[in-house]
Amino acid sequence: MTVTRTIFVDTNAFIQLRDLADLPWRELLPDADHVAIMVARPVIEELDRFKVSNRTRLRDRSRRALAIIDEAGGGEGRTLVLKERPLLITLTIAPRRRPDWSRYPDLDETTNDDRLVIAAAEASAELLSHDSGPRLSAKDAGLKAHTPPASWLLPEEQTDEKRRLSQVERDLKAALDRRPSVRIAFPDAVDGVVLHVSPILLPLSAIVQDRLVKRVLDDNPPHSLRMNSLRSLAFGSSLRGISEYQIETYNEGYGTYRTSVESYFASLHERVARIASLPRLGFEVENVGRVSIMQLVVGVSSNEFGLLASDSDIESAVGSAALPDPPERPLDQQEQLMRSISSHSLIPTAAHHFSPVEMRWHDRPSFGGDAGTYGCEDFRPERIYRDSIGLLPRKHQCDGSFEVAASGNDMAQTVSRLTIRIEQRSVKWSDASISHLLPEAVLAELESAGLD
Repeated sequence: MTVTRTIFVDTNAFIQLRDLADLPWRELLPDADHVAIMVARPVIEELDRFKVSNRTRLRDRSRRALAIIDEAGGGEGRTLVLKERPLLITLTIAPRRRPDWSRYPDLDETTNDDRLVIAAAEASAELLSHDSGPRLSAKDAGLKAHTPPASWLLPEEQTDEKRRLSQVERDLKAALDRRPSVRIAFPDAVDGVVLHVSPILLPLSAIVQDRLVKRVLDDNPPHSLRMNSLRSLAFGSSLRGISEYQIETYNEGYGTYRTSVESYFASLHERVARIASLPRLGFEVENVGRVSIMQLVVGVSSNEFGLLASDSDIESAVGSAALPDPPERPLDQQEQLMRSISSHSLIPTAAHHFSPVEMRWHDRPSFGGDAGTYGCEDFRPERIYRDSIGLLPRKHQCDGSFEVAASGNDMAQTVSRLTIRIEQRSVKWSDASISHLLPEAVLAELESAGLD
């Protein structure tokens, strides 16, 4: 048995929805074999008014709808078959009847929405409308009303003004795509501020110090040295073995080394706290455009902090957490000769030729200076250059600012600055700001001792 669902549509069904023949009607009416679309007189009257509109879509779709309705008007029963499979879809001009408005006291015969609803009610049909007004009136009249799914709607119409604006935006984007653009970021910053903790560390206990000293000395035991008198007799003075003076000097040096290791662990808390108190700020420079930035220049500066541009500058400022080095084993004359020959046979280092994409200093800041610049000839699209710099606080300084500026050919200067705040607080040896500074042997021993 064929199931026919008769449904009246409003004007927007012709204007705002995809073509009626192409809609997936079974999403709305799953049991239907035949969808009989009815067009009431109020809809035709509105389409007649809209066919002369200045709005392109409204005018064009109204004219197209009227052409289909005219074709239906010339068919048998004023009906046009829009589609036959997989289900039958027809469009029919609803017959013109004068309703008994007294049966619908809640509806207004002067409004097109209510006239459409009454036409559907007189035919005992259903209603499809994108507007809430007709759907509410249909329910008042005891009809079933449907809302078209969002997927049935046409894309939003672009007015002439919107089309002009879109074209301007496309032209602007194309122009900007041909110009270099750079982004400067500070990964550790939150709302333009980096909080740096200047740590206070408690000294290691005497027991832990003794364990650490023993571990380091066990890993670097003294060499057992002795004179080889027979070798001196066999080869003469030209290839003498290790002298008594060398042995005495080495033994004295190892004694000094042992004392240095003990002193190192006794003052390690001060040494590490001093190193950690110095802010080391990371930043990024990224080419976010679609063309290379030619002759990129990156400037770094601070009015409050002294700049430390290298690890050696930082070490000169606050020292190193490296363990003392044990004395080298003395060499006999044969070993000294072989080392001399080896050093003279080294291949000379070739002169370094700078690549156009290589970053290098133009004006390296002096130790504790306030500014410097570096850059490269060709900073290519999507490239991210990451760097860090040490900041030397003045005495009792709690905060200050740091600035990165980038410029290049055909590109305005981009400047990014942030505030660095220094806060002194007690921390544990296991804190990440401390542990990453410790030599591996020291860190392993502290972890095995369970020291916080």
